[in-house]
Amino acid sequence: QRGRGTFVAARPLHRRPGVFLSFTEEMTRRGLVASSRLVSAGISPARPEERSDLGLADADADVVRIQRVRLADGVPIAFEDAALVVELAAVLAWDLRTGSLHQALGELDVVASSATGNVAARLATRHETRVLETAPTAALLVETRLLFDQRGRPFERTESRYVAERYVIDVVHTHP
Repeated sequence: QRGRGTFVAARPLHRRPGVFLSFTEEMTRRGLVASSRLVSAGISPARPEERSDLGLADADADVVRIQRVRLADGVPIAFEDAALVVELAAVLAWDLRTGSLHQALGELDVVASSATGNVAARLATRHETRVLETAPTAALLVETRLLFDQRGRPFERTESRYVAERYVIDVVHTHP
């Protein structure tokens, strides 16, 4: 009967704690091929949280917005919504499907040197289930990350929505 029997699920990818790598770097280290499906890329109005985190004083400030589905060996792992300071608009000329955004930023002399962030969990929206090719009840790990360049300035705020059954963020706890 269709749908009955034993199934083997793929093991989720684990990210080690405290490791700061781009998605492309992380997948390459695992021996996987990172790629992207570009959903949109262009200049758009900054959202309030982006203005705050990126230190944009103007209420009408714009950001470079890049939305991509991130894949590992062709499997959708995350939906990424990145907002960069508008001074970095030159990255829009880069190949954002097969190329690394952080490699493009490096060409502009911007190196991600540190980051802060948080992770929350929620159910995927209809749009997310469609682009991530998941079940309607899929859980997501939503990581919001603020990246700082080599001069300590914030330049990118990214929200990555990982499919929880495909991606795990490991943590280490120590007693003070």
